[in-house]
Amino acid sequence: MSAGRRDIADEATAEAFARLFDHRASVREPLPWLYRTAFRVAAAELRRYDRLASGEAPDARADLQSALPSDVTAVLAELSPPQRLVIFLHYYAGMSIREIASLSGAPSATVKVRLHRARRTLRDRLQEEGVARV
Repeated sequence: MSAGRRDIADEATAEAFARLFDHRASVREPLPWLYRTAFRVAAAELRRYDRLASGEAPDARADLQSALPSDVTAVLAELSPPQRLVIFLHYYAGMSIREIASLSGAPSATVKVRLHRARRTLRDRLQEEGVARV
């Protein structure tokens, strides 16, 4: 979800747990609440980073850290934060559509659409780069 930016992922996770601690009396389901909060914090930080990067050096995203190949990371960074989230939760965390919907607070149909569009974008962009075959 954090486009390969480990610092943003770590910060969003820590912030989500801190906010959960502050709201612990009113949160009934902590896990979905944590995911939604971390997602929102990371998305806000990525938007802030993109605004700052637009006025900086040509390749301001050169510091992306990832265990994935750089071409895959670059394509993932082009996806919207909600699309990266569903890709991560579905393929990395092994969650079902229903589980992702519960954690993200989005309807199942929205999760399906995001996953479909993210897959299509990944496939098309990786084919353009010569990384993937149909």
